[in-house]
Amino acid sequence: MDTIPRSRRLAGWTIERQTTMTKLIFGCGYLGERVARRWLAEGEQVFAVTRSGDRAERWAAEGLTPIIADVMRREYQAIVEAGFILQLDCPDLAMLRHMVYLDLPLKEFRKIIAVNVAALNHAVRDLPPDRMRMHVCWGSTMAPRHTDVPLRDIVDIVLTALPQAVSFPAANGAHEHEWKIWREVKLPPGKIVIPGVIDSTSNTVEHPDLTLEGEQVPRT
Repeated sequence: MDTIPRSRRLAGWTIERQTTMTKLIFGCGYLGERVARRWLAEGEQVFAVTRSGDRAERWAAEGLTPIIADVMRREYQAIVEAGFILQLDCPDLAMLRHMVYLDLPLKEFRKIIAVNVAALNHAVRDLPPDRMRMHVCWGSTMAPRHTDVPLRDIVDIVLTALPQAVSFPAANGAHEHEWKIWREVKLPPGKIVIPGVIDSTSNTVEHPDLTLEGEQVPRT
């Protein structure tokens, strides 16, 4: 680890302070790579964590120090072996669109979440799909939601994830109509969708008929 020593006088004492110039990025996606390049340009040493050997090679060529890790795999395995259903919370597949990548073309955002799903599938590759479910959402805050990515624009990538069941919000003003896409989208064999038909981010009590409409999505 490279450091730059700094000295100063304080009450007659010389104090040596070590200022580290080493950075670690965990979750080095599109935004992380931009930050890493800026740090590299400033002369800092940058470590970046990835599960992809190909990406590690590319980062090494650019001057980053890649760390290939499979951090959660053992924990996931332990949860399933203990007899529990493993729930994987993946709000990034939808929420990152309006939180981080709103300036990107949709095509580029889809590439980012495709990489995220591939990383997830790598981590759970040895687990039975029927012992896993995945949650996708646009965040739980009260907001206009006019910049939320439509489910239709990402659903094909979401459904490539290995967990058998996928849950998603289906009861707020921006998304409660999206149950209709399941008339056209064909679920992979054995895949189950779990719609959230009660909105927890509003004090409005849904009419029972609206709740029933939200339940009109296929289960398999």
